[in-house]
Amino acid sequence: MLRIKKDVDLKELEKFGFEEYNLAGKTKYQLKKYIGKHEIYNIKIDNKRVLRFNQNSVNNKLPAIIYDLIIAGLVEKVEEK
Repeated sequence: MLRIKKDVDLKELEKFGFEEYNLAGKTKYQLKKYIGKHEIYNIKIDNKRVLRFNQNSVNNKLPAIIYDLIIAGLVEKVEEK
């Protein structure tokens, strides 16, 4: 699985279009995109910094932003437990 590195300030994600939101007292990030008039959230970053991809959305193609995050050195690959 892919995870944002622990030494990365999550505010860095805002440069890539991610927005901060709070859910049950935990800060998370999501990438909002528009397909026509529909607002979708294909990528979310949970409180453990893991990238979650919504495969059931209307547009389930993997966004190029994942590649951009990897190139910027913000993402690491970790083994699932």
